[in-house]
Amino acid sequence: MPRDRRPVLCSEFPQRIENSSIGLRFPIKCIKKQKHLEYQDISTQVDPQIKIVLQEEINVVTHKGSCFCGAVELEVSGAPEAMGYCHCRSCRSWSAGPVNAFSLWKDDTVKIIKGHDHLGHFMKTPNSDRHYCTHCGGNLFTKHPQMGLTDVYAATIPTLDFQPAVHVNYSETVLPMKDGLPKLKDFPAEMGGSGEIVEE
Repeated sequence: MPRDRRPVLCSEFPQRIENSSIGLRFPIKCIKKQKHLEYQDISTQVDPQIKIVLQEEINVVTHKGSCFCGAVELEVSGAPEAMGYCHCRSCRSWSAGPVNAFSLWKDDTVKIIKGHDHLGHFMKTPNSDRHYCTHCGGNLFTKHPQMGLTDVYAATIPTLDFQPAVHVNYSETVLPMKDGLPKLKDFPAEMGGSGEIVEE
């Protein structure tokens, strides 16, 4: 890799370029047998003439998960937009636990691959459409329509390398966690919250 860490493009394969709400991402390595591609966010504008080309040779990391009984299976692809813990009362009640470990994904990266007929949902608020298995009652994910994101509970996708970066709704916690991560009173300002950081 060059010292300036600019992407190393290869002529052997067309590159995958994605337009993301948090920047532009594309591979910085291109090895024919490599399964996991490393990405680097860049802020520069990409010439609109560049065409997005997807090839089967470029492997995207995927994870599969299921409900408690296995009747419903899902698949996520790529990397989550964010990972962390939610301490709000609603998440605690829904998950029947003191805290919810979340992973947020763009809606189009989450797919149901089995058991559509067993998928139920409950929408307590306009921004939280919670999905579960109607056979076993196992929780699966929550869609957040206003953000275009889906929260797939971290425990649902066991192969995900869960790396939490933040705690949200920490003002409602019943399980203080002194792990050195930022503790937000509610949500980040970008998500309509105060963005206020509170003590552990």
